Amino acid sequence: MAEFDGLDSRLRDAFAKAAEQGDSTGVADAIRSRIAAGDPGTSVAGGTAPGWGGGVFGWLPWLGLVVLAGIGGSALGASGVIASETREVVAGYTAVLDDSAPAASCPGGPVIGELFAGDRVLAVARSDDSAYLGVRDPNDFARTLWFDRAVVVIDAGQADVDSLPVEACPVVTVEVVAPTPEPTIGPIPIPVPGPAPVPGPSDTTAPKINTATGTPNPLYNLNPLLLRVTAGDGVGVVGVNVSWSGQFTGSSEMSLVKSEWRYTFTPPDPNSGDIHFTFRARDAAGNVSAPVTITIDHQYFG
Repeated sequence: MAEFDGLDSRLRDAFAKAAEQGDSTGVADAIRSRIAAGDPGTSVAGGTAPGWGGGVFGWLPWLGLVVLAGIGGSALGASGVIASETREVVAGYTAVLDDSAPAASCPGGPVIGELFAGDRVLAVARSDDSAYLGVRDPNDFARTLWFDRAVVVIDAGQADVDSLPVEACPVVTVEVVAPTPEPTIGPIPIPVPGPAPVPGPSDTTAPKINTATGTPNPLYNLNPLLLRVTAGDGVGVVGVNVSWSGQFTGSSEMSLVKSEWRYTFTPPDPNSGDIHFTFRARDAAGNVSAPVTITIDHQYFG
């Protein structure tokens, strides 16, 4: 097309005036000098997008070519658009495990798993001395597994592993908290015993039997006989003993019923004769009252 003939000639002219291949300075200077001389560039009628018309803006598409040419030459000059040093960024190296080996959580750290001979891995880190390599866990991409350097074989044609980032085990800080000292306990005072209580006067007063009875009297055949005693003491009577002799012999403790002591006697056989009952009261101190005796007439008629 005719409208592109002039554009092609201008482009050839600009590149002809450029410096050595890869030097974008000459290309940029040539374009600036043409613009300064009043060259409006080439206008394409009808299909030109806004901002891409004549004048300075007519050169914008070709400035892009200049930039690309500068990048192809590895760096733009001081009069170019961008000037920066390029540096390779290593994301990781493909590798294979030479043998089955335990996987550690960090270089030389605790074992958390295992990979097997022939497993394909991506080496992403190394220890400070490069004795261990960290690989991406094939089962959990968020985790790094660490192996002895000799187990991980880097695929041929890749850079040395020293270009991998260095990682180490996390530093664990242990804070020792001093125990709270126990309060000092002084000597426990030993109580000094006071004087022993003086015992009161011992109880030497014996109880006294006030009344002693037996009913019925006379006692017929084998009917029961009720013996009743009342006794007194300054401290208290704790018991009354009754013994009998004459026609029958024996003894027993009487029972306290309300305010008197009682015992029920039953003749053991049908023999007739007098029975003598003797009572003795005692207190808690062991004092025994004077004996009191009553006689019961026992008659048996068959």
